[in-house]
Amino acid sequence: MRMGIPGVTARLAMIAVAGGLVLAGCEKKKDAEKPAETEAPASQPAQAPAATPPAPMPEGNPPPPSELSRDVPAITRGKALAEANCTRCHATQPGQKSANASAPSFATLFTSYPPDYIAEAFAEGVFVGHGDMPAFEFSPEQINDLVAYLKTLGPPG
Repeated sequence: MRMGIPGVTARLAMIAVAGGLVLAGCEKKKDAEKPAETEAPASQPAQAPAATPPAPMPEGNPPPPSELSRDVPAITRGKALAEANCTRCHATQPGQKSANASAPSFATLFTSYPPDYIAEAFAEGVFVGHGDMPAFEFSPEQINDLVAYLKTLGPPG
């Protein structure tokens, strides 16, 4: 049996209502899971919760990029990767001008993009909308090395 537009519209409306009810139920559940806020007694100042140490990294995984900013060997490897793969278009040293006007200097990348975004872009592929940017495949370790090097060039975002 073929349904006309009103039948399709009615089914879509029922699906929308059902989806709304599911989402409303999820929202109530999130609110129910929140701990009740309590006020500290006026005589005692509120204390910040104690910081927990970060969980140890499983063996074999490279440390996150934020920990590599002090890793001199990673910085050295990242600089070598940048100079070997990126200098055709990008300035890879502070004070240099990029050879390609549309290629940002590595020293200014963090003013536009946070380090985690840059690491993700290297992992998934950098798409810039023009054919000048070649495709690169970097290992997770190479990505961490590149980000460690980039962090030495400019302020972290």
